[in-house]
Formats: sequence, C-alpha cells, structure tokens
Amino acid sequence: MLEFFSRQVVEDGIMKSGNNSSLGTRSWVVWLDTLAKIAGILTLFAAILALTLIFFETRKIREGVQQLQQATASNQFAIISPKTGDIVDPSLVLIGRTPHPEMNHFLVATPVKSRTGVVQDGPVQVSANGVWFGIAQLGSTAVGEGESFMISCVATTTRLSSGPLPPNGIPKDAVFSEPVIVTRKK
Repeated sequence: MLEFFSRQVVEDGIMKSGNNSSLGTRSWVVWLDTLAKIAGILTLFAAILALTLIFFETRKIREGVQQLQQATASNQFAIISPKTGDIVDPSLVLIGRTPHPEMNHFLVATPVKSRTGVVQDGPVQVSANGVWFGIAQLGSTAVGEGESFMISCVATTTRLSSGPLPPNGIPKDAVFSEPVIVTRKK
C-alpha cells in the first residue's frame, strides 16, 4: 500500500513538473522510501513487543492457575490411596489429605452389600500440613472376600469408638471425605 502511494506521488510529481529527473521528485521518493522502511521497522517492533507481553501474561496466568489448583487440592478432604476400583488386601493402609488437621480423623469402612459403616481403630495419624494415614480392616478371615467396600474418612472434634457407626450417633460437627470404593481380594 505504501509502495503504491509512493509511486503515485512520484508519477504525480513527474506529471506536474514535466521533468523525469527533477530534484524534487527524487527527494520525495527517498523520503517516502525511508518512511516506508521506518514504518516497517516500527510495525515489526510492535509485533515483537506484543508477542513478548502475551507470552509473559500467559505464563503468569498459567502459574496462577497452577497455584489455585494446588491450593484447591490441598483444601480438599480426600483419600489419595487406594483409588476407587482398586483390588486390596483385607488389611490396608490408606493415605489422604484434610483441611481439618486439628480434628480427630477416623476411617469408616462400609460393606456395599450391608451398608453398615464400621468405624476402624483410630484416630488416624494426621500431620500438621493435613496429610493423614491409617489402617482399615475389611471384614475378617473369610467374611468379606471378593466384596466391595466403601471407605471414607470422618473428621470430628469428638472421639469415635471402633465398631458399627450408629446413624444417630454421628457427631454434628462430623465432616466426611469423598469415599473410595475398593474390592477385597479373594
């Protein structure tokens, strides 16, 4: 576009002056050529600057999203291991995280068939940063083989007794983790 404009000015200058080699026409051509080069350099510089800003802003956004995901994950009350669908031994170690490290934590194993939750021996060990671990016993020697169990962790300020979890005996401040469903080995 700029090249067309400079040619048109040159042609207009030649037509008006009637002299193909006039000094004024050459000055215009040089001036417009220089202006076109400067405009091209400025455009390139602006594009590089814009891309650099986009790159750094994208990186900042990505870092912010990662920090938000980590903060969200660290505030979730969840069982990390085992995962839903795992085949497990009758006695297994569970690992999880909690946003309530100041509370007592107990594992509750519920056979899917009977739907009667059993509070495991506890409380489980909870670190200051909210990571916890505990042991659950799924059934007895022969009872529970091949069955599915739903396991969750409950946080409360009270101490729960091991054994069946009475439906009306759940403390009002109790908070349950998301459960996992595992199958006991045969």
